[in-house]
Amino acid sequence: MISIRTARFGNRAPFASLSYQVRRHRAVTRTLIAALAVSLAAAVSSGGAAQAGLTTVLPAPTSILPVGIGVGIGTGQPVTLAFTHSMDVASVETALSIAPSHPVLMIWSDDGRQLHLIPDGLWSPDSRYAMVVGGTARTAAGAVLGAPARFSFTTQTAPHISDFGLHYVAETTPPAAALRATETDQIDPPADTSSDVSAATSIEIAFSESMNQGEVERAFVLTPAAPGAFRWDGGTLTFTPIDRLAAGARYAVSLVGVHDRVGNPLGGDAAFSFTTRPGAQLVQSAPKADSTGVTAKEIGLWFSQPVDPAAVAAALRVSDHATGALLTGKASWNAAETQLVFTPDRPLAAGNRFDVGLAGGAVDADGNAVTASLSFSTKPPAPAPARTRTRTGVSVPAPAPSSSLVGYALNQLNAARAAYGFRPLVLSSAISAVSNAHAWDMLRNNYFSHTSLDGRTKQDRLRNAGISFSWSGENICYSNSSARSPSAVLNWCHSQFMSEPYPGYYNHIGNILGTHYTRIGIGIAVSGSRVYVVWDFTD
Repeated sequence: MISIRTARFGNRAPFASLSYQVRRHRAVTRTLIAALAVSLAAAVSSGGAAQAGLTTVLPAPTSILPVGIGVGIGTGQPVTLAFTHSMDVASVETALSIAPSHPVLMIWSDDGRQLHLIPDGLWSPDSRYAMVVGGTARTAAGAVLGAPARFSFTTQTAPHISDFGLHYVAETTPPAAALRATETDQIDPPADTSSDVSAATSIEIAFSESMNQGEVERAFVLTPAAPGAFRWDGGTLTFTPIDRLAAGARYAVSLVGVHDRVGNPLGGDAAFSFTTRPGAQLVQSAPKADSTGVTAKEIGLWFSQPVDPAAVAAALRVSDHATGALLTGKASWNAAETQLVFTPDRPLAAGNRFDVGLAGGAVDADGNAVTASLSFSTKPPAPAPARTRTRTGVSVPAPAPSSSLVGYALNQLNAARAAYGFRPLVLSSAISAVSNAHAWDMLRNNYFSHTSLDGRTKQDRLRNAGISFSWSGENICYSNSSARSPSAVLNWCHSQFMSEPYPGYYNHIGNILGTHYTRIGIGIAVSGSRVYVVWDFTD
């Protein structure tokens, strides 16, 4: 049965009066706002039923919409059938069907000429309803309606997200500087994914309809979680994180089970994701870390992408390892603001060890913290009492030597761990020897596996080298693209690993962010366009 209850009212009662009567009915919970009238004219003979027979029903429109058709009907609006004759209530209600089935409250006018169908609950949005008044329906005088009369209407579209945006939140760093980024190999993201997003960003979601704001805020989920504040501007919600988002992290936004103010469920896509721009890392230095016999007069630092030159220069600390005394000097930058050259006011003392680092406050162009720490030793003085010293330019390392690539890979791992609050891994030369041997073995013998051709596992290789451990893990990556340099391969591999699900999985990102690991070995084998990389993790 589609009827919930039948009620009657005077045919001259306005919709305000109808609304008042409906509010008193327990099956109806909303005040009527408007109504769609669809007329159905029943032609009957003035003679008896035997003379009239089955009379064909012809539509006679009384509304602004075509007979039998309603477009975009509100999900809480009633539908009205108007008859030219007073109708037999019971026969019409028995002959009336609705598809898809939906419970309604039937209210008749006192003269029996108007039938108002009020949905119990809401009509389904984005739906087409068909109504049929069967031919057995009769007038109050007993005349048969005749052939079935059919009409339909469509309901309003479901509320949906009309726009999803990510907007830079102005801080001390100028927006223009925050949008700079070096070119790197990109992996084509899904259609709903934005990449290279500033970590200082707000999330803006525009809705097509006025939403239940409290429900939307409760259902808003950002993964990984980040506390923030909500602000509404009409139908647009803005979520602004309290703190910066993590650099180089993938975030997902979802809204599940929300409705507009009328009660219609949200339709369409309700989940989006984006990836924040990775933070700048120290990729090279001159002199190199832990180098000895240094004769250079300047210190060079190379970063993976632009930094804030003023902040980094202010945070730079160059000190004598033995005394802790800070060296003064001048900092200069290249045009891209990725290379810092520090020229001490006085020559570096011979035979001394010097520490180079960045104190707090060093940030990249997007405002992410930048770290650096290295030491080197200058060449001891010659036995002769005096010697001629010749000033030279900056000592520039050979492009992308293996040791620099290993340092670059180590910085990638530790930057990712720092973003999650985990301690850095320590590079082990012994473990790196195992990793390097496996990388070259795969390259020379043209295979790609955690298991060596002689059947040894990663644990076997570590134990054979005399390395003790309780926990171990291994990531491997391979590229044979002439379009990628070894450093680009490291970028590609790292982005692949970091896009995996986390936490709760035994996968590449689980190894990178494993809290039980303290040491790392890195092996890189390069021959032409072929690059093999092995990362071995242990406690």
